[in-house]
Amino acid sequence: MFLRKTTAIAISIFFLFASTAALSQELTATSTGTPPIFTFLNKGEEAPFDGTLFSPSATAEILNEATSSDLRCKLRVDKEVGLVLTKCKKELDLLVNDFQSEIERAQIKITQQDKELDSLRELASKNDYNWLWGAGGVATGILLTVGVVYVVGAATK
Repeated sequence: MFLRKTTAIAISIFFLFASTAALSQELTATSTGTPPIFTFLNKGEEAPFDGTLFSPSATAEILNEATSSDLRCKLRVDKEVGLVLTKCKKELDLLVNDFQSEIERAQIKITQQDKELDSLRELASKNDYNWLWGAGGVATGILLTVGVVYVVGAATK
């Protein structure tokens, strides 16, 4: 699960930066395939190419809009990158906390099992009643054998 989330985060960050690079590329040609041409004209002069004529204030506004558009794009990209990085850090912190809690649970379980094993070893090492268990087993075996012989003998008569 940790590997799956880490892979998803890495792929998300890669595509974020890949799309940012694609958006930031400058256009070098118009939609007709001809390179953009820029020139200044004085009143009464003939334009050296077909196109649209802008006044100096309109040109300044277009250039300003392009600059501010780039700035807005950079700010938006920076904001999105920050959001994604914050989200990734949050998910990573949650995974680390889950992992730490699992380690602690496992250590507690191992400690409990070690204590149980120690107590069982201590009980097994005490030889206080072993001879009684052995004698009881032998006596029970003898009694069962005598009982079976008596029952079989009575049944065959």
